[in-house]
Amino acid sequence: AEEVLLTERSYVKSLELVSEVYLHPIRDQALLTPEEVQLVFSNLETIVSVNKTLLEDLEKRLDPTTWSSSTGCVGDVILTMAPWLKMYTTYCKGYDNAVQFLTHTPNKRAKFRRFLQECREDPRCGNLNLSAFLVMPVQRIPRYILLLEQLVKCTHPEHEDYKNLAEALDKMREVANHVNETLRTMYKIEHLIELDSRFIGDHE
Repeated sequence: AEEVLLTERSYVKSLELVSEVYLHPIRDQALLTPEEVQLVFSNLETIVSVNKTLLEDLEKRLDPTTWSSSTGCVGDVILTMAPWLKMYTTYCKGYDNAVQFLTHTPNKRAKFRRFLQECREDPRCGNLNLSAFLVMPVQRIPRYILLLEQLVKCTHPEHEDYKNLAEALDKMREVANHVNETLRTMYKIEHLIELDSRFIGDHE
């Protein structure tokens, strides 16, 4: 359970860093249009808010002064938050476009390129570029599944937390399936649009 808390703490810290170092200055300095900010960062601020709530709940539950691995429970905390994590679908849908934008746009805008370089050199960023931070929400749901699988495996079936952990794992898999299915549908639609445009082009 402590590993869930430690990884969540690190994850939320990284997301808050993206907001503080990149998102807010880009918005304040109008380095990108509002539409471009939305394209790059999508609903990141909402994700930060939800995951901060999850972190706060985990920290309360895993308080070293009251926590006991033999009797303590975290499954209900994760289970309560799991439905909210479907908002990751929106973020993941836009991730590829965000990466494409960051791959090509800085070459055409010197001010934006300098800003990104300065941010990367910020000691808080550990020499990671913006794309390295933006992939973190995409990776998070699969990591929740791995962490929960390990927790279920290490929890005795008669432990009070076992049922909630197993249910939380099922819910997290549902979230992952929801994300994956949405992405599959989106790519199918994009492929059909591309084929359609080629067909129209061939007959003009």
